[in-house]
Amino acid sequence: MDIKREGLARQVLLTGTVSPSQVSDDIEAYYAAHIAPELEIPGFRKGKAPRKLAEKRLGPEMYRPVLDEYFRQLVSSIDDLDAIAHGDFGFAGRLDGNADVVLTCTVSLPPRVLELDVDAATATVAYAPLPVSADEVEAEVLRRCRPHMLEDIADGDGIFGCASAIIDFRGSANGMPFPGGSASDFEYVAGETDFVPGFAEKLLRMRVGESGQIAVNFPEHYQNERLAGQPALFSVTVKSAKRAKSSTEEAAVSAGFESLAALRAKAEAHFLGVAGYEADRDLRRAVTSALTDAVVCEMLPNEAVDAMAEASWGQFTEKHGLSEREFAAAKPGLAEAAKDAVKSKFGLDVGLDDGDEYQGKLFKALCAEETARAAKAEWKMSKWELLKSEIRTHAALDHVAEQHNLAATEAEVAARIMELFPGSRETLDKLDADAAFRKQAKRTVTREKALDWVVSRVKGRA
Repeated sequence: MDIKREGLARQVLLTGTVSPSQVSDDIEAYYAAHIAPELEIPGFRKGKAPRKLAEKRLGPEMYRPVLDEYFRQLVSSIDDLDAIAHGDFGFAGRLDGNADVVLTCTVSLPPRVLELDVDAATATVAYAPLPVSADEVEAEVLRRCRPHMLEDIADGDGIFGCASAIIDFRGSANGMPFPGGSASDFEYVAGETDFVPGFAEKLLRMRVGESGQIAVNFPEHYQNERLAGQPALFSVTVKSAKRAKSSTEEAAVSAGFESLAALRAKAEAHFLGVAGYEADRDLRRAVTSALTDAVVCEMLPNEAVDAMAEASWGQFTEKHGLSEREFAAAKPGLAEAAKDAVKSKFGLDVGLDDGDEYQGKLFKALCAEETARAAKAEWKMSKWELLKSEIRTHAALDHVAEQHNLAATEAEVAARIMELFPGSRETLDKLDADAAFRKQAKRTVTREKALDWVVSRVKGRA
């Protein structure tokens, strides 16, 4: 394809010309590979029908993928991955191999940064990991030690002084069960479980395997007014119980640590790591937001942003397996507005949807189409703001990377991919074989390096 470029500020008008011989070769190859093998025409064996006969049957649209491929080649001739093709895609000629095919489209290049002071933009961004709570560390130490500090109390032995017990109970007040008054395999933990006053004291007089009844009175100011001040009777079975058998120091060793101090240090390091991770995550978000707000840059034309939103819409519906009408069905509020819009647009009477059967079907079809259009437009409008913010973020990071020579190396790109897809040889093979994928991966890692550079600068001020 012969491609010409005409610069229009930050836009490029592309014109591609495909010779008749190339068109003829391409449509012949496409016909042989994608149409002929599945085509069945009476009088010919499957896959053997002449191309000219197939063209009469199927029409020129059968070669639309060939034209789409020409447009793809035209757009990809712009080396910048962030370039956006938009506007009307022009096409002149015929896909019959007898004349040139001329294609045109407009491509917008990524916006240039006009002004960005990184230090000023991030002046109010601070890095401050939250301190680790001593209570949080001790709670984790106890959680790790508890299973190694307990031993079962034998059947028939009393449970007084136990650390925990598993019980079944069923309560009644005035002979009737009440909400929350029954449970199976309930764990009572000494010092933690809160029962009706008097219940725990009587429970601890029981033995493992014993069933009995515990009588108590609900407090006068109990939260359930119907039970407040009322007597209650619980049928209780103690199924098992455990008592402390060792000190925390011994339990830490049993849990696999050299000492209680080693366990405490491990727990503290864990919480420090979590706090650091959360602080780093929040810092990166704050830095990204600060750069996006501060950068002064050109902006893509509305047509380019709309093209990006349209592409995102296609990816969204494909990912979720939705048609436009199926998406609209989840937004019932748009349906009523669509009726009014259709009536106004076509000058219809208010009661047309209640008219004859044909008119009713036509009106419903028009309303469904209008609802789908409105739902898509609403989705795209919300996407617009996100896209414009993303454009500014990318422009800022690209600027930082360019100013400080932070382009990612091939080794860094490969390492990042292995981090994201550990053990995926297929992804690495794609990195080697697919030039566009390799460029996009390098651009992504370069932006990560730029963000890392700004983050480290902010941390250096702390």
